[in-house]
Amino acid sequence: MVNLNAVHMDFSDRDLDFLLSIVAPEALNPDSIKRAIRDDLGYRRSVVSDVRVFNHVNSDETVFLKISPYLYFEVLIRRIHKDIKTIPYTVEQLGRESIPVFDSKKVVKLLDVPMIPEYLAHLLASFTKIESSVRLVRVRNGVYKRRHLNDMDMDSLITLAASVNEMERFGYYKRIGDVCLFITGLFRGSPTDQNGKPFWLRRIHRSLDEYVSEGRRFYGLAGEHPDSEIAGLGEVFSTLKDNFTSACKPLAFLGANYFHVKTGKLFAAPIFS
Repeated sequence: MVNLNAVHMDFSDRDLDFLLSIVAPEALNPDSIKRAIRDDLGYRRSVVSDVRVFNHVNSDETVFLKISPYLYFEVLIRRIHKDIKTIPYTVEQLGRESIPVFDSKKVVKLLDVPMIPEYLAHLLASFTKIESSVRLVRVRNGVYKRRHLNDMDMDSLITLAASVNEMERFGYYKRIGDVCLFITGLFRGSPTDQNGKPFWLRRIHRSLDEYVSEGRRFYGLAGEHPDSEIAGLGEVFSTLKDNFTSACKPLAFLGANYFHVKTGKLFAAPIFS
């Protein structure tokens, strides 16, 4: 499996070249601008939020050949931040009905929290590729079983987390929280059957409410783990735990309003055992 501890929230040199070509194509000292984007969160936010950057990303069908998935998603998250400020409500799916919920100010406030937009972009980028493996998992002392595991299956990850010692669990706690937020946000409004249940949920024994409660629980565990503070993510996980349903809204807005303008598959399909 991938390194579940890794949190990529830095732009590559290619990303910086792309941004610079749009916002400052004739800069006399491009390296200083690149350093400012990397080191100054406020300046980074203003550059990535520039409407010219969004227009380039949104209109270029070959954009993934030019920038990382991380930059792509941060550009969209920044755009959503602007968009949600202009509307009084967000939309939730209740069965086959769309229900307005007057919580947009709460969502905007969440996206104002430092590192939350960056983390959401990291989360989305991490699901563009899903890895599977077969591992021996300890079920009790001296007894191991072969398990098919993939890093988008919450139950696989919970099983694997339970088989390692506490100091090794941070990456699993983080990933489980991410899986819950990703699925609850992006797939909540997916096609439903005649009973209003998303088709993909028929393949598993978990409800959306369970994804919400487990997401909160595992973000809480991730935030309490010593590695969280080492990574500088303690406040991020605490905020996502306390505002989990609000954090789902930017992802739902993204899926409803922007992904349809891109061809091809952005994410690996959910795989459930």
